Amino acid sequence: MRTNLKLSEIYTLDIELNGFKDETGQRVTKGLLNEKLSLVLRFWLNELNQKVALIVEQCELLKQELIKKYGTELEDGSINIEVMDKENPKKFSKSYLEFLEDWTKLLEEEKELEHKEFKLSSFDSISTEAKLSVIFKLITE
Repeated sequence: MRTNLKLSEIYTLDIELNGFKDETGQRVTKGLLNEKLSLVLRFWLNELNQKVALIVEQCELLKQELIKKYGTELEDGSINIEVMDKENPKKFSKSYLEFLEDWTKLLEEEKELEHKEFKLSSFDSISTEAKLSVIFKLITE
């Protein structure tokens, strides 16, 4: 089965599958792959996860290119985009706004994701409080 998803949705799908940790490493959401799943469903979700991870990795490389384009290299070799305008600290900098515009355009691009056709009944035994808006797009009745 093939489904077209925006890159922003693929990032969301990555979180739905794997969960999310905050800056401190504290798990905020669990992710479907951390739930108790049948072996068959785990297999197909793992396959999906590998495809999603590859797309996210490619997208992160494009994000790094945008950071290089709009950022400034610091003494330690890292690249930083000045968020606030130096002359008017109440405004965002021009480079940051341009970065956001290009990053937003990139996230709106669609990518075709090939995956197993998931039946709703395959998820029957899972009890979760997670919001799974993108995974629901991949499920048929």
